[in-house]
Amino acid sequence: MATRDVNQTLNKIPGLLDKKGTMLYIGAWYPQGMDGLDDFKKAGYDILILEVFEKSALEVRSLGWKVKLGDVRKAREIFKEERFDVVVWWHGPEHVDVKDLPSALEDLKTLAKRLLVVGCPRGKSVQGVFDGNPYEKHVSTLVREDLIKLGLTNVLEVDRPHRNNVGHLTAWWERRTC
Repeated sequence: MATRDVNQTLNKIPGLLDKKGTMLYIGAWYPQGMDGLDDFKKAGYDILILEVFEKSALEVRSLGWKVKLGDVRKAREIFKEERFDVVVWWHGPEHVDVKDLPSALEDLKTLAKRLLVVGCPRGKSVQGVFDGNPYEKHVSTLVREDLIKLGLTNVLEVDRPHRNNVGHLTAWWERRTC
């Protein structure tokens, strides 16, 4: 998905680009995995990136970003009591086995004080190991209904193909406070 499309999608999420705070951004790989980061920075977010592949973590850190090496499936353990206003997992769920998604997303919800935002291809998107990174392989196929079942009840679909002629899903969960 081109950065322009990312920006248009992210602008549709209430409370995302019109507020500032702390952000945990999961999985950034230069340059393809950096979509939206500049917009978040301009919006006033203090961003920490969680990256599982050491080479990618080092590359992104060399660009001046704050990066922690670790697996999203261990996010709650990694961050213990730390919380973030917003957690963004952009183009990540397709890289994790579908059986691990419910617990990973529940953990991310505990880390998010305000919003959890997820982006992924819609439907089957074939991708293997890339640039030596075994975590780039797509191992899950998700559609709108899957994200809703996972508790991400706000889902936007973009028909413009991302890769492999599939569309894109953006979903979010917001913490309700009474």
